[in-house]
Amino acid sequence: MSRDDNPAPAADPGWWRAPLLATLAALPLVAWQYAMFGDVTFEVFDSVVVCGLGLIAVSWPLPRRRTARTLRLTAAVAGLICTVLPLLFLVFLVVTLT
Repeated sequence: MSRDDNPAPAADPGWWRAPLLATLAALPLVAWQYAMFGDVTFEVFDSVVVCGLGLIAVSWPLPRRRTARTLRLTAAVAGLICTVLPLLFLVFLVVTLT
């Protein structure tokens, strides 16, 4: 049996869409949160935001095959949700307290 007997996995032409959209949505929000609230927001949610940014960063170097599309999409969306959680919590607090 030679190496050519196993076909190469199909490449995913749109592999970059999920990580790019998650990056474009998350980074400005994190920068805005840090600019508005400083370290106060990240004292409570530091690990959540760091894990979210880490998941977004992990979604970029994942394999560019169609079989890894679900994993890449899951990592990008979970990272986006984790980076948006502090902002959603603050909005929830403002709505609840008014």
